[in-house]
Amino acid sequence: LYSGHIMICVIYLWALFKEKGRLTKIASLTVCLWAIGTHTGTGAIFAMVPRELYNSPLLPPSFVAAALSSGAALMILVIVTLFRATRRPLDNELIIWMGRRLLAVFLLCALYVMLIENAHRVYLVASREAGLFFLFGGFHSVLFWGGLIILGAVVPAILLFIRRTGTSIPWIVFASCLVVFGVLCERFLIVVPGLIHPPDLLPGMEIAGTVVDEGIVHYSISPLELLQALGVAGIIGFAFLLGLKVLPLAPTEAKGSL
Repeated sequence: LYSGHIMICVIYLWALFKEKGRLTKIASLTVCLWAIGTHTGTGAIFAMVPRELYNSPLLPPSFVAAALSSGAALMILVIVTLFRATRRPLDNELIIWMGRRLLAVFLLCALYVMLIENAHRVYLVASREAGLFFLFGGFHSVLFWGGLIILGAVVPAILLFIRRTGTSIPWIVFASCLVVFGVLCERFLIVVPGLIHPPDLLPGMEIAGTVVDEGIVHYSISPLELLQALGVAGIIGFAFLLGLKVLPLAPTEAKGSL
């Protein structure tokens, strides 16, 4: 999925540089559809794992909703930063349209999927204990309610829907930063709580004793993992800046036409 996505992106860039209009439209549509399939496949990998906090048919659409919201937020941040840094003309109406029409709607979709997913998990008797652990079980619960829901979704949604802040470029940029932070929290919440909570290997049965008693474990990000993440972000940022230097990736101006 990922290698195919990269290949299609290369074809799209080639068609864009060669000004092949029809191929550019076909490649751009293919890239979008392939990206949805890629995030769906990644979510399905987690959804098919026999653990209570993973085994959910709503994980694939949750991945897609998070990708749409974080993608729109990152696009706003990249466009504003790039055009401000290079002092190129940027139409504020374009950023306002992306914030109020795209990012705000994607945020509502992501919130809706998360609401249904967790409500379904807590409603079922088989996964209720795991669901309550996820929502009220420790530091990850604080990260869920404070980082993902409040700071990463509710606050930016309010900022985007209020006309005064939703039509202000600095507030839209701030809301986009909050969305990116919230999605990073969501990635932590998808992986770690599902692993630290013990799976119900034998439903309806009680295990009297095992060689290794499995229970809820604890996890914290190590300095090596933090350096690895910063290294990946640094490589991607360097490749992007190198592409801007070598290739004509940045347009001379950006105007809103919708």
